[in-house]
Amino acid sequence: MKSFNEAEQLFYDALENIKENLYTEAEEKLKKSNVLQPNRKSIILNLSSVLIKLKKISEAKTVLDNAIKQDPRDFDLLLNKVTILMIEKKFLEGIEVLENIKKIKPEIAEVYAKLASCYSSVGNIEKSIENYEKSFDLDKNYKTLSSLIFCSNFKKNYSSKENNELINKFNFFVPRIKNTLKSFNHKQNIEKFNIGFVSGDLRKNHPVGNLIYDFLKSLRNNFKLYAYYNNEEDEELTNDFKILFNQWENIEKKDDLDVVKKIKQDNIHVLIDLSGHTNKNRLSVFANKAAPLQITWSGYLNSTGLPEINYIIGDPYVTPATSQNQLSEKILLMPSIWNCFSIPQYTNLKINSETPVLKNKFITFGAYHQIKKINDDVIKLWSKLLLNINKSVIIIRSPELDDKIIKNKFYNQFNSQGIDNSKLILEGSASRENLLSEYNKIDIFLDTFPYNGGSTSFECAFMGVPMLTLKGDRFLSRCGESINANLGMHEWIANDQEEYYKKAVKFSENVDNLNLIRKNLHSKAINSPLFDSKKFAKDFEIIIKDLLLTHLK
Repeated sequence: MKSFNEAEQLFYDALENIKENLYTEAEEKLKKSNVLQPNRKSIILNLSSVLIKLKKISEAKTVLDNAIKQDPRDFDLLLNKVTILMIEKKFLEGIEVLENIKKIKPEIAEVYAKLASCYSSVGNIEKSIENYEKSFDLDKNYKTLSSLIFCSNFKKNYSSKENNELINKFNFFVPRIKNTLKSFNHKQNIEKFNIGFVSGDLRKNHPVGNLIYDFLKSLRNNFKLYAYYNNEEDEELTNDFKILFNQWENIEKKDDLDVVKKIKQDNIHVLIDLSGHTNKNRLSVFANKAAPLQITWSGYLNSTGLPEINYIIGDPYVTPATSQNQLSEKILLMPSIWNCFSIPQYTNLKINSETPVLKNKFITFGAYHQIKKINDDVIKLWSKLLLNINKSVIIIRSPELDDKIIKNKFYNQFNSQGIDNSKLILEGSASRENLLSEYNKIDIFLDTFPYNGGSTSFECAFMGVPMLTLKGDRFLSRCGESINANLGMHEWIANDQEEYYKKAVKFSENVDNLNLIRKNLHSKAINSPLFDSKKFAKDFEIIIKDLLLTHLK
């Protein structure tokens, strides 16, 4: 009895530690409790979750596997096992486990949501959408609907009508707090306006972080900056960002009412969403009108669907006037480009000024994209290039290709188009510095469609590599157009797939022109709007202050 009571006390003390994010302390107590009460499911579940939080993945896996041996059909243990598989990017194994869980618990929404996430990660967008829809049917969770909206953007023929229907549904289901919030109490005659940023991605080596770091350094001179960080992970990667803000608040475990109250208490004039419908978003905070002027930007390249968000930041290329009917927000037009990119700071990074074909005697295409952006149409077109451009090869790099099963499936997709494996160089994850260096191996970077590349397109310009892009019909399929137009490389923008193919052939045949571009593109890029964070911040400041004078009347 004594050991039982001691185990109980340790267990409940550990739960209190978990509430306070004291995971090391919780780990110690749970391990002691597990010795006193071995194989108790609640201890195993919490211990494995804490070990995952502490990034002790191997140990968490051992704890779970031992418990699963005792009960191979336990739903909760299996779900925690899937969480580990997803962290390890073993998505196909995760799918196998989840499909088996469905047979045990066929009406659990979380199972379908995790299945959808795994299918999305391996590029099976149709299956992903199917499972998100099933999850939402079972639970009506607005967060699942948000994930469905994001995933749908990767469909080949995703129409504006479909998107509008989904974002309108999200607007209906997102929770709004009634009769609890006071109105704003802002004054115009203040020294500095307060701008809040809501994101789970304000950290190193995340695309959003790479996009806005230099911009924030310039912006803080004329505004007070507040961060509302919706992520308790990667704490060591956020330090460089924390010093840019007057205040940093972690909101992941806070409910919407507390977050909205805090934002109003901080007297925020402009609240900027950096996530849209991507993971770790807090659109529900924006739905409750936490600030008088609310804007979505950078992290998600489409409409949120929320009428409470006043503007989406765009430019003349990604958001021409004709695109207004695709957006619930008004367009806030930057004069040149919708975003700028932070200049990579690596002292050992070398940038080749000679295109590789001169040495290799064959063209090397490159494509560093998420697998889900490389759909069947993209594979067919790239295969056509490889078949018709003599000795050409393509380097495709994506973290998902660390999985040998996914890599083999990808080989098979190209094989079905008549492409031999010798023409394919498939690479997985790499450090950012190594990834940038890899651009030195490429003659021509190939953009995806309809979902264009984002940070990779800025990076290839920085490394002096020309990019061929296909102009699309909405924000996320016009990013390549905006980047190339701002570089003065209008010829590298194709209007359709046939023109994309013809331009790739033409550019591949003119090696002298490729080399001339390579000699000048890096210098051109860093002196263009793509990397001019100071000018972007100044333009932003002018536009925002003009808007505030209107909204705070």
